[in-house]
Amino acid sequence: NDEVYGSIDLTIEAQDKPVVSPEWTNMAFSTHNDYVNNEDDSKLKIKGVVTHVCPVDEDTVSYFIQSGRDGYYVYAQNALLYPVEIGKVYEVGGYKKYYKGLNEIVNVEYFIESDEDITFDYVSIDGTNPTDVAAMKEYQAAYIKTTGTYVSGDLKDSSAFNVTVKINGYDTTLRIDPNYCESDEFTKIYNLFDFSRA
Repeated sequence: NDEVYGSIDLTIEAQDKPVVSPEWTNMAFSTHNDYVNNEDDSKLKIKGVVTHVCPVDEDTVSYFIQSGRDGYYVYAQNALLYPVEIGKVYEVGGYKKYYKGLNEIVNVEYFIESDEDITFDYVSIDGTNPTDVAAMKEYQAAYIKTTGTYVSGDLKDSSAFNVTVKINGYDTTLRIDPNYCESDEFTKIYNLFDFSRA
């Protein structure tokens, strides 16, 4: 009927953050052992201080988060919904993924900033064989410290490169990738290895 008409006022409000599921809120925190050993797609909930943030890539951000000696790598989190800052403490919930030797937390659904005071440790791997995957498992995604000697490798000042270093008597390969660090940090690493060749 052409004579029937009406109007309605519609207000659309933006939602800053997705609604947090009680399942995430009530879930116990996972351990580092869960992070490295759980099956793919299992839920992980962790808490720590952000130690390193990779450059934002197409509105996603990847970063490392650590509590004490336990480190975790969060991959491709939505940077618009969940912005991340170095030095801040967060509770993070997502899903386990194992990709090319690296454990990750992906598809983050739970992300809460915390005012808890959490610190992290640089874990010494002196005396450990860095080529032994099982021995290094407990250190995955954490800051480690050791000394080593440059052996070989093609250094590149603007793109990723591999270098072989001798650590604790074992030759191991380090990957230096500008996709995982800011340009000034990449330059400092490049200059360090470049100096060791001179």
